[in-house]
Amino acid sequence: MRTHALIAMIVGLSSVPMGLTESQPVSEQAAPASQREKIFVFAKAEVTEKDRIDPRVYLSTDQLRAGESHRFAVVIDIAPGWHINTNLKRPTFIIPTQVNLEGKLETTIAAIDFPRGKSFQIDGLDEPLTVYENQVILFGNLEVPREAAGQTEELEFSLRYQLCNDAQCLAPKTLKLKGAASVVGANAPTRAINGELFKRDRNRQNASAGRRGS
Repeated sequence: MRTHALIAMIVGLSSVPMGLTESQPVSEQAAPASQREKIFVFAKAEVTEKDRIDPRVYLSTDQLRAGESHRFAVVIDIAPGWHINTNLKRPTFIIPTQVNLEGKLETTIAAIDFPRGKSFQIDGLDEPLTVYENQVILFGNLEVPREAAGQTEELEFSLRYQLCNDAQCLAPKTLKLKGAASVVGANAPTRAINGELFKRDRNRQNASAGRRGS
């Protein structure tokens, strides 16, 4: 059984679409170069190795369509030996992982899916924590206002979390991830991007639907 020594501290493409930068595939083992899909990062935090965490935001389309919902993903890489809590505030004293959004044109997060995480038992507590280790991917929906058509949406995601290992917890921290995207009208075309990443999203949703139907 693992113990926290300081429980008290837990209180492709020729051009890149607007606001997107190319990144390596989101996977633990990269595919051969000839098979790699180009991944476009929408927003990332300014972090160093000392932060022990590296979050990025990805969109499922190269532009946002006004009046519609768009899938997005927050990919969080966590240094070996460290973890962050899930979004469940159980026990009540833990700092849950949270994602919030401010949009210049009032785009909002309509829903975000937090995986269940891994059970982490602390001596002296009846109920185990649930935590994320190594890498976690959060998928969600962005709701874009109809009035945003023809403009540029500036989005600022906030990731609040607390890093812990087997011996200590660091102070809670909030990272900002900023990006900008063009918003097109209801009938304008958009192009799907980051297909391999959002294939995981579809697989996760299908698996969840299957469990509900069984």
